[in-house]
Amino acid sequence: MTSFDRMWNLRSALRRPSGRERCTQPGCARRVTIRCAYADRRQRVCATTWCIQHGAIFDDTAYCRRHAGTVAALSNGFYQLALPDLDNRAPSLVGWVSEELDAPIRAALEAAARSRDTTLVTDPVRLTYSPGIAPQRCWSRTWKLVDHLGVVRQVSIEVEEESQDLVALRIDNDLIGRSMPPWIERRQKVAAVSPDEDAASRNAFNLAFARSVQAFLGRDEIASGF
Repeated sequence: MTSFDRMWNLRSALRRPSGRERCTQPGCARRVTIRCAYADRRQRVCATTWCIQHGAIFDDTAYCRRHAGTVAALSNGFYQLALPDLDNRAPSLVGWVSEELDAPIRAALEAAARSRDTTLVTDPVRLTYSPGIAPQRCWSRTWKLVDHLGVVRQVSIEVEEESQDLVALRIDNDLIGRSMPPWIERRQKVAAVSPDEDAASRNAFNLAFARSVQAFLGRDEIASGF
C-alpha cells in the first residue's frame, strides 16, 4: 500500500458518518448512511450527510445530489484535479438540463443539416466565457454540426457563475434567451407542489427549450414560453 493509498483510506474513514448525524433533507428523520465525499479545488469538503433515499452515488462514491450532478457532468476527467467550488451550482445545472434536452437538440441539428457530409459532435460540460464586451465565466455544453470547413451550426446550454439560477440557450453564438427552471423558482418561493405538478412543470420547461431550438434552427418564430 502506497502512502497515497493510506492517506486516502484515512480520509475516507474520517468522512464516514458516525450514525449520530441527521439527514440534511428538511423533514427527513431517516438514519444517515452516507456523507458527501465532494472536495473542491480549494480542498474544502461538503459537510452534508444523507439517508440512502436522499443521497446519491456516482462511480461507486457517495455524494449529495448537487455534487453528484457536478461530478457526473464533469466525468470526462478534465476537471478531476480542479473541481468547482462547493457552492457552485452551474456545472450541475448545465449537466442536468443537458441530459434532459440531449435527444431533441440532436434531432433538431440533424434536421437542420443541409448536407450529408456533416457530423454531429457533442462537447462535454466545461468552463468557458460567454461572448460579448464583458465576458462572464460560465459552464456550458455544446452540440455542433461540423464539416470539412469547420462548425456549421451549434447549440449551447450555459449557466453563468454570476447567475446560477438562470439557464441560457445560445445558438450560433447568438443568445436566444434565459430562463429559471421551475424547481429553482419554487425553491426560492418556498412553494410546495405535488409530484405530478412538479413533473408537468419540468416537462413544460424542457418542451419550451426544445421548441426554441427547433424554431431557431428552422428560421421560424421563436417558441413562446422560454
